[in-house]
Amino acid sequence: MTTDYGLRTTAKTNSAVDGSRWSVDEVSMISSDQIKKLREETGASVMDCKKALEKAGGDATRAKEFLAKRGAELAAKKSERKTASGIVESYIHANQKIGVLLELYCETDFVARKPTRNF
Repeated sequence: MTTDYGLRTTAKTNSAVDGSRWSVDEVSMISSDQIKKLREETGASVMDCKKALEKAGGDATRAKEFLAKRGAELAAKKSERKTASGIVESYIHANQKIGVLLELYCETDFVARKPTRNF
């Protein structure tokens, strides 16, 4: 049995200049099932899915477009990072017929020197 707990999201603006506390601009009902479904389809984080559904007004198709745009922005930002550190590992199978030479680059030497690597 699943229970749908509606997540009530409210966009508030603080207008302290004129003395009022908070005013509600927009209230939308985004269900946890909507977030879960979008997360399963896209693999995005819960908060990214929630924000995308809020921007899209609950429309999953538009939310996917927002997530794709956000993913492209994050990928562009990470592509500018320099991967100057790294390691070179080798493996020769016991039958001497299969071998691997792995060159792995990373951003920091801490990652490269980490003793527990699961290759």
